This record gives sequence, structure tokens and C-alpha cells, in this order.
Amino acid sequence: MTTNECDSILRLRDAGHTYAQISRETGISVNTLKSFFHRISRKDKSEDEQPRCRECGGIIEQKPKTKKQLCLTVPLKCY
Repeated sequence: MTTNECDSILRLRDAGHTYAQISRETGISVNTLKSFFHRISRKDKSEDEQPRCRECGGIIEQKPKTKKQLCLTVPLKCY
């Protein structure tokens, strides 16, 4: 995808167009557009963001290779 295509895609999306509308206008497949916006959203997230509890919003102290989604700061509230 060229820089001009990326700019036009972003402009159309900011204007409220759907993936299907952007696809028809630019000739780029819907799946390519979805992948493009998914990659952009991952880049926008800060790498230093700390994981938060999905129940109370508390910071999770997570060890590598674990999938913990709840914190231990308020165990009765979250568990």
C-alpha cells in the first residue's frame, strides 16, 4: 500500500465510511482494510501500559507467560 493510499484510507475512515464503502472507492479488499486498521490500533497502544484488572481497573502485577486478568488488591471484589 502506498503512502497516498494510506492517507486516503485514513481520511475516509475519519469521515465515517465503512470498510465496504472504502473498499468500493479504493479497490482494496475489505480484509486488507481490516488488517490495516488492526495493525494501526496495535501501534497506537503504548507498550509501557500496565495491564489492568477487568473488574476493578486495578493494576495487575503479571509475571511473564501468565494470563492473569484479575488483580489481588481487592480479592473479595474481583474473585
